[in-house]
Amino acid sequence: MQVTGTKLGFADQETVQMHLGLVLDSPAFRSSQRSSHFLRFVVETALAGEAHLLKERIIGERIFGRPPDYDTGQDSIVRVKANEVRRRLAQYYDLHPNSAVRIELPTGSYQPSFHFTPPPAQKEVALVSEQLLVLQPGRTKSRLGVAIAVTVILGIIAAGALYSTRTGAPQTAFDLFWSPFFSGPNELRLCVPTPDTYRIYGGSRQALVDAFRPLAPGTPRPKLDQSRLQDVQIVPETGFFLGLGDAHAMSLLSTFATLRGKTAQVRYGYETSFTELRAGPSILVGGFTNRWTIDLMKEARFVFATDGPEYGIRDNTTGKFICKKQRSWEARPSHDCAVVARTVDSKTGHPLLVAAGLDHFGTYAVGEFLTRPARLLLALDKAPAGWEGKNLQIVFRIEIMRDNVGPPQVLATHVW
Repeated sequence: MQVTGTKLGFADQETVQMHLGLVLDSPAFRSSQRSSHFLRFVVETALAGEAHLLKERIIGERIFGRPPDYDTGQDSIVRVKANEVRRRLAQYYDLHPNSAVRIELPTGSYQPSFHFTPPPAQKEVALVSEQLLVLQPGRTKSRLGVAIAVTVILGIIAAGALYSTRTGAPQTAFDLFWSPFFSGPNELRLCVPTPDTYRIYGGSRQALVDAFRPLAPGTPRPKLDQSRLQDVQIVPETGFFLGLGDAHAMSLLSTFATLRGKTAQVRYGYETSFTELRAGPSILVGGFTNRWTIDLMKEARFVFATDGPEYGIRDNTTGKFICKKQRSWEARPSHDCAVVARTVDSKTGHPLLVAAGLDHFGTYAVGEFLTRPARLLLALDKAPAGWEGKNLQIVFRIEIMRDNVGPPQVLATHVW
């Protein structure tokens, strides 16, 4: 079966997303960041029903940073890179001739097509953990909408026979990392943060926002005309929204747990009690925005900490920050960092996993880091011998690519 992105049903879109993760993690694409960005952009744009954006000029602007009015006749970067992507796709499928999904970029077009091969009847299919949910970080989304989306995804995956868990296969380091969370009978909890949010009402709300934008030290703040604020109201709405970086990680981890035979109970940080965390293994998503991450990891080696107007990840052994968040008055950051902390015997009496970024980009990346074997194994290969039965922390850095993130770079690993 061959279809374009706009004609795919929801389940098939998820299948293409997972297959895209496999392709991008292959040697054919890992060696070329630009080819990876190109393929990801055209596939995700097509799946989003925005094939009209897949024009040479738009791709040149969004992927290669060309100005909107650049001369496509003189600058052939998009055409050259499209041919390279076609070549790399051919390399991938030469090595995977029986792939159930094939992504094709037809010659003369930038709109991909997707080929589906029905799996043989009653044939067990190995677990595919390369999940990728198309969520753009940097905004917020109603937790109701996220919960509905996640429920639909989990329902499709749980009902489908395409992705069954592995049985009888030898355990890899990836399996051993996750084993404490899936081997016991207790339920798994996934605790996600709901950051403080505020709605600003009134015709002069923009004047208020402009007046209180972050300013560098020593910069005089403009005077605010109080009369313009008579109709402005600030209404706190704590507990109603979820950052998309957190939502992305939550969705990947929830789906991954379901594929491993243990459906995670999603709980929100502000309403999760310590008694609930003591009932079984838990995964904490988010750093500064999740109170349990701060409370339960304060004695670990790598912790989330503040230093005046700055904040970051501090090494408690040296007292120095190994990664800091850019200050609020500076330009948009070019990178973010995240901490993965796997505690086999935590204060809750059960295995505990922290998956948290300094900002939403880091948390966005941590879900992929934990559920994609190729990425996690790169870090585990550097861990000291015997880590499997011990506590483990990994700190990694990611580069921010406009509205997405690059592959992780491990900064530090600690086992105790």
